[in-house]
Amino acid sequence: MTKDFGKGFTVANLKNMRQFYLTFPNGYALRSELSWTHYRSLMRVGVFRFGS
Repeated sequence: MTKDFGKGFTVANLKNMRQFYLTFPNGYALRSELSWTHYRSLMRVGVFRFGS
């Protein structure tokens, strides 16, 4: 996908996007105060485990 859509679509980043989708329910994660880096850090620490 990187070839077609650019550098943001690496295997590692797609795994992060999938983990984000599985970790945060719709709407909950729409917080403008937090960046993508913040969410990645929270997912690694395992602070949130909704819907698991």
